[in-house]
Amino acid sequence: MNTDTTTRAQWQPNLSVADDGSLLAVWYDERETTNCTKGDESVPCYRMWARRSTDNGATWLPDEPFSDVVSPFPANLTQAS
Repeated sequence: MNTDTTTRAQWQPNLSVADDGSLLAVWYDERETTNCTKGDESVPCYRMWARRSTDNGATWLPDEPFSDVVSPFPANLTQAS
């Protein structure tokens, strides 16, 4: 699905299916960064990317950004209880 030619991380894929047979695959992707640092909010690290199919997955449109910003990694990835 991913056409990125770098070796940067991609994770948390998700596939959605609609009644009309269209599919949307989305994932987090680091392709736009080379120096991501956990906790440094001034360094953009990842963005959601997506690919769409309109024919039950037989063919796919090009992958493209799904979110409108490149986000930094937070310093603390755990949630408060």
